[in-house]
Amino acid sequence: MSDPTQILTHEEDALKRLMQQYKDKAKLAGVIGAFTEQIQDLENAIFGLFGKLDIENVSVDNLDRLGAIVGQDRLGQTDAGYRLFIYAKIATNNSQGTAEEIMSIFKLITQSTFVQYFDLYPAAIQIMGDGSIDAGLEDFLKQTIENACVGGVSVDMIGFFDDADPFYFGEIDEIGPGGFDDGSGTIGGKLGFEF
Repeated sequence: MSDPTQILTHEEDALKRLMQQYKDKAKLAGVIGAFTEQIQDLENAIFGLFGKLDIENVSVDNLDRLGAIVGQDRLGQTDAGYRLFIYAKIATNNSQGTAEEIMSIFKLITQSTFVQYFDLYPAAIQIMGDGSIDAGLEDFLKQTIENACVGGVSVDMIGFFDDADPFYFGEIDEIGPGGFDDGSGTIGGKLGFEF
């Protein structure tokens, strides 16, 4: 969607639209001017808000205000991370619970480029990606994904894998980095956690 263009000539445009027989009527022009002046003031006020509500360009104070409007706490994030969380909260608030929307929100929060999504009977999902999330934000990620799901659907597992070598099959003594158990308690070289 392209940026809207502000119209600064509402009165002139309205007077140009008059039928020829009314073009020189001063009283009619005055009535039209009264209405179009209010329309112009309203448009000027609305365009003044555009920069203040642009998540990418707002000041830190306004970023916190936008977060409060959509219901997203900062959670100790930097401004860049908080912007992503605000986008994710907006997407969650508008979610219809489709797999595509859930994967999109997961990608946004974890910065994953590849996501695997699995429906589990009767009402749960598992989701994995090649991104990551800061330690301590696992519950936030789980809650956000569950809020994006339709009612009654829970998150059974969230996991992360190394995009270069997500799984490794071999002898026990061959298992190493990127494998199922490299001694660090990771799956595929990164954290995987169940709820």
